Amino acid sequence: MTTPDFQVVHHSRERIETDSNYGSVLPWWDHLFGTAQLHDAVACRSLVLGLETFRDDREVWLDRLLVQPVREK
Repeated sequence: MTTPDFQVVHHSRERIETDSNYGSVLPWWDHLFGTAQLHDAVACRSLVLGLETFRDDREVWLDRLLVQPVREK
């Protein structure tokens, strides 16, 4: 099983971390394919999460979330 600290790295804004830790249940695939990024608990809590595009509070309002899949940015 993965831990929250393992999974949270995938939500980092850094590309190398976003492209890692895909396994939400089985982390062995990440280790097998070399996509695992391991951080200690303190480092995980200091990560900046989310995409730069969605940092504005307005971007997470319901109307914007509903059109997000078809909207060009």
